[in-house]
Amino acid sequence: MKRRKAKSLSQVLVNQKTAPWIFISPFIISFLIFILYPLINTFVMSFQDIAGFDDVTFVGLKNYKNLKNEQFFHALQNSTIYTVLTIIILIPLPMVLAVLINSKTTRFKNVFKSAYFLPALTSVVVAGLFFRYVFSEQETAFVNSVLQKIGMTPKKWLFQRATTMFVLVLFCTWKWVGVNMIYFLSGLNAIPQEQYEAADIDGVNT
Repeated sequence: MKRRKAKSLSQVLVNQKTAPWIFISPFIISFLIFILYPLINTFVMSFQDIAGFDDVTFVGLKNYKNLKNEQFFHALQNSTIYTVLTIIILIPLPMVLAVLINSKTTRFKNVFKSAYFLPALTSVVVAGLFFRYVFSEQETAFVNSVLQKIGMTPKKWLFQRATTMFVLVLFCTWKWVGVNMIYFLSGLNAIPQEQYEAADIDGVNT
């Protein structure tokens, strides 16, 4: 009986239909618990007035009506600008880098891959502290020191809207350009070599 159970369990594990679901089940479970459930719960809570664990009152759209203030639209505008800028940078730039690394003439490809992907492995907290000190408002900070050496005045990078947005976009680019580059590289490597050879025969340029 035990042998039959062990055999049936092994058959389930190696079954082509069930095995993929078993392998991706950790991601599905974590996605449901830590992403989907909080999103749904947050949406439900937006229609409630919560004064405590047991003091919950349904208020309809009252919370959304209270959003009609200058701070909210300011935050919405900043989020939109940040999203647009990161999309504009984090699609063409990684694509260009992927094409350059995928080129036959490029040497030390693995070194470049590692160098570009390394920021993605860096802790967000550590990277944030690094950027905070590099772009500090003090004159002795790294970026301000460089500006003074080339004859420019120091800036309060994180206390002005334009410069703060620049630092945030730069941080996002530094953090994720390597990840997007790997995605594009995977797509380029999936193209059959025969198509490149046929393009060379047809005289297609770079």
